Amino acid sequence: MNWRRWKTALVLMALLGTACPALFAQYRDMWGTRWNNPVSSFIGTSIYWKAMTKLPAKPRASDAGAGTVTFRPVGKLPLPETLAATFTQEAGQRAELAEAFRQFVEFFDAEAVKDKQPNNVARATAYFIAVNYMVATGKGVTEASAGALQRALQENLPGNGKFQAMTHRQRQELYESFVIFASLAYTGFQQGESQKKPQQMENFRAFARASLKAVLGASPEEMRFTETGLVFVH
Repeated sequence: MNWRRWKTALVLMALLGTACPALFAQYRDMWGTRWNNPVSSFIGTSIYWKAMTKLPAKPRASDAGAGTVTFRPVGKLPLPETLAATFTQEAGQRAELAEAFRQFVEFFDAEAVKDKQPNNVARATAYFIAVNYMVATGKGVTEASAGALQRALQENLPGNGKFQAMTHRQRQELYESFVIFASLAYTGFQQGESQKKPQQMENFRAFARASLKAVLGASPEEMRFTETGLVFVH
């Protein structure tokens, strides 16, 4: 992933209002009070993601071939609308927010195609972790660190029984959810920063922290990005 390109594009989306200004007035703690919605629960319980981030001591034989960490798109999912409804029940705001979520996924998809990594769940997972870490901590993540994290996921997911048992639709749901939540945290924070709204910045910093805690079972303070990927400290 080209992180400089990602960050530039996401900041631009925030400045242009693509991330839906109505959203920020309707902010809710989805990982807390809204945790019971099916998609969020599925993300948090389907795979023990923390274990998947650790690079194996010995490289495996090339069992991470095409299809083992990817999915075959099953068509347009209602996921943007489903997630938008967890933030607001007002029809206009919900439609605007769902459109922003669709644009997040479409942008991510287009960049993945450029990098010849379409429909790659490992890529979306690495993006989710790295972007939320950046928002939560204010620290950068290098290209080498993000790449190493994605390689670890691509090494581990082929051997994970729960992941391999997922249908293509389930994988697509995971992929889109990770992309939407990470992009939401980043654009929300950046928009708050550009518009000098400290409470909005704090809201999305908290959102990013809660996202990492919910999926990895670890706080940002327990995480370190290194040239070999992501490590956890106590």
